[in-house]
Amino acid sequence: MGRNFFPAVFAIGMGIVSGYYTFQPSFQELQSERENTQRPNTTAGQSPDQKTAAAPSPPAPTKEDANAGTNN
Repeated sequence: MGRNFFPAVFAIGMGIVSGYYTFQPSFQELQSERENTQRPNTTAGQSPDQKTAAAPSPPAPTKEDANAGTNN
């Protein structure tokens, strides 16, 4: 078992190291993009975790609004 154990552990370790080395630049880029998009949304005195309320959307048009431009 000792002979077969070392190559398996070595292969797993090399896979982890190569995955980290390969994807580290992509993860850093994603992290910097997230930080840059979150910062402009904060205001002075407000933590980044607090969200501001969105402006309400206008009401949907009614049948009266749709018929207002037509002559019956």
